[in-house]
Amino acid sequence: MNNFKEKNQDKNYTEFTFLTEDGAKIYYYRWISKKSFVSISQNSLKSLNPVVVHIVHGMGEHARRYDNFATFLNENEISVYAMDQRGHGLTALNPSKFGHQDDVDGWFKVIGDLKKMNDLILKENPNCKLILFGHSAGSFLVRDFLISFPEEAVKKINGVILSGTAASPGFMGKIGIILANYLIKKYGPKVKSPLHRNLTFGKFNSYFKPNRTTADWISRDENVVDEMLKDPFCYTLFSATFYKDLIESTLRINNFKNISKMPKNIPILLISGTKCAVGNFTKGVKKVYGNFIAAGLKNTELKLYDQARHELINELNYKEVFTNIKEWIFKICLNT
Repeated sequence: MNNFKEKNQDKNYTEFTFLTEDGAKIYYYRWISKKSFVSISQNSLKSLNPVVVHIVHGMGEHARRYDNFATFLNENEISVYAMDQRGHGLTALNPSKFGHQDDVDGWFKVIGDLKKMNDLILKENPNCKLILFGHSAGSFLVRDFLISFPEEAVKKINGVILSGTAASPGFMGKIGIILANYLIKKYGPKVKSPLHRNLTFGKFNSYFKPNRTTADWISRDENVVDEMLKDPFCYTLFSATFYKDLIESTLRINNFKNISKMPKNIPILLISGTKCAVGNFTKGVKKVYGNFIAAGLKNTELKLYDQARHELINELNYKEVFTNIKEWIFKICLNT
């Protein structure tokens, strides 16, 4: 653990913790912009409230992987907060506890942590414009939050960015839940599931044969993939309970009745690569976009990046992605 921290001591974040109601110690990180937020709109100088992006990371990674992205946002007058979720990063205490949120209701406890992080951000940055950025499984958490707490979202959230999100897994998802329940019943809630990993990550990687690594589906940038695979807090085995919660969430957030519960007027930006296996090579993310529009979420945009894979902010064209995100944030903050 100490070696890991020393290796990252040159990063641009500051590390903090908070305690949850059930006693969990959550590690989180702040990247604070030292520039005042000023923008020119229609030939007039307009000062805006501070802007903060709350990053919700994906499965099998941690918040500090977003350092380059957060630093770019800081340079453009935007501050950033992100937490290591339960079962991830430093919040998991050590790699041996990685991949398991909790025996019961772990997923919803993470949504509760997300809510607490929002409140902490707003307390430290009164009247800020708060943007939620959810990547992959983090996008599922953000969507679940919007469905579960639409009134709170309307009061506190100014915009939402969903990166590498997915449509319903359908019948295969239900099979995954049955398999998870079997493993949990036989071996207990903490049992790790290589089978589920092969059915998800293994399947995603199979689209990019011949494979150089087990994670070619993540990015075209080989350095990014290699660094992730060397990171002791990335890409290790997850529990059957985690997979059960994850699949149930994916089914829940893609149910049209639940989509219709999401706030109608919060601006949403969907971003995905055309070679993102999680988004089913645009088919899945386009379905999500269509369902959002059909459910009345008219302030939703879809941006696709040609040939890019799953982690857009770690792709070969990351500068383009960074710039597009910054411009979208500026646009919505001028209008809210």
